[in-house]
Amino acid sequence: MPAGAVAPGPGTGPDAWGYFALPVLHSDRLVGKVDATADRRHGRLTVHAIHEDVPFTPEVTRAVHEELHDLASWLSLTAEGLR
Repeated sequence: MPAGAVAPGPGTGPDAWGYFALPVLHSDRLVGKVDATADRRHGRLTVHAIHEDVPFTPEVTRAVHEELHDLASWLSLTAEGLR
């Protein structure tokens, strides 16, 4: 499994979090996972799902969205799928 990949936990389907889930770290805690794909041909970072291991506060939600936009920018892509 690639470094950073997260395997689904017991009792979940094989595609519960997508093929490659990015961990969400807030302060010193892992609080969720992001299922996203980079489509360089079309210039998009598509966020399919954000899985909350614990309920996100509005502050955490904003921080996750900002980080995903920063990641897309760093990759020279446009973030899509964020609500």
